[in-house]
Amino acid sequence: MKTHLISALAATAAIVYSSSVQAQSESVLYNFPASAEPFARLVIAPNGDLYGTTLYSGDSNQGTVFDLAEKRGKWTEHTRLAFDGNDGEYPRSGLTQDSSGALYGTTYKGGADGSGTVFEITGPDQDTVLYSFTGGSDGQNPLGDLVVDKTTGTIYGTTRSGGVAGCGTVFQLAKSGTSWEETTLYGFQGGADGCHLPSGLHESPDGALFGITSYGGTQNDGTVFELTEVAGIWSEIVLHRFAGGSDGANPSDLDLDRQTGALFGVTSGGGSTGEGTAFELSKVHKIWQETIIFNFGTGDGIQPNGVHLDQATGILYGTTSYGGSAGSGTIFELSPNGGSWTENVLHNFGSQSGDGTHPWARPTEDPTTGYLYGTTEAGGTNNGGTAYEIIP
Repeated sequence: MKTHLISALAATAAIVYSSSVQAQSESVLYNFPASAEPFARLVIAPNGDLYGTTLYSGDSNQGTVFDLAEKRGKWTEHTRLAFDGNDGEYPRSGLTQDSSGALYGTTYKGGADGSGTVFEITGPDQDTVLYSFTGGSDGQNPLGDLVVDKTTGTIYGTTRSGGVAGCGTVFQLAKSGTSWEETTLYGFQGGADGCHLPSGLHESPDGALFGITSYGGTQNDGTVFELTEVAGIWSEIVLHRFAGGSDGANPSDLDLDRQTGALFGVTSGGGSTGEGTAFELSKVHKIWQETIIFNFGTGDGIQPNGVHLDQATGILYGTTSYGGSAGSGTIFELSPNGGSWTENVLHNFGSQSGDGTHPWARPTEDPTTGYLYGTTEAGGTNNGGTAYEIIP
């Protein structure tokens, strides 16, 4: 049953890094049907199942939410939800699971006004549309993963476009009785504050929200921003504006070190090769400074689109959607070593028959085993994408 509810300083420091290729164990867990295109990251449930979304597939070919379960070494797929347009269509982001086991996500289009939805899944055939975007000041085309506040249950998210200037928004959904109320926390202006949000937010322990825009800023090469709330009023601070040269261009993903407050991210362009960078933003004497920790090139991947920080070790894991030995993308590892970083290519996609091609989303790390799980948008036996496992 479906219920429808309604930079402050751009200082690029020089750093020494090295690159190598290291053989790892990659396994394809599941081959998706033709044209399914799983773009988003996977979520590991407490029982070990993997939840995710496909952009297409399903009865109406408008996307699905799926569950991958392992039994005796074999993974099987179960479709939890097939979108029909009314509840949304074309989910491009991953899912977020709360402490009760409920899943939350967004669809890029569909819903009451065709501008995308926020949905909740609480059980088999129990999905609820929490909000349908209108395409006006509230935003349009939600794209990034949602954040669910562990204390209040409030949901925070981003839209890529719409808002007051068509450049996207940061929104909040708060429960009011049995319904959900949407509030636009910030609408991007498309100037120095940024434009078009490619990924979701990260909430710090003190309640601040961090994110990126892929365009806007002083050179139209993107920004890193912080949103803070005082007495119910949210304000945006731009922490860094990319210049499009050696400091990178068009940021595509971000992660937060919850112990130090530092931010780590990747840009899909710019850097010394023009093929993208990995960067760190840290606060020094109350001023945010950017450090480039790696410049990508053809051999180790180009156009990085996902990054994940291991909070315990400080290692960064990520994806490039192109490049590598077969030109079909890579999974990389960046390990801190004093004042330098060492990069290892954990897997070159397309280098083995049927291993998948073009991973877009960040890998998901199992905190118990350290294994990495993710999706490729294409490749596999049906050329509809794969779900993979990598043992670093």
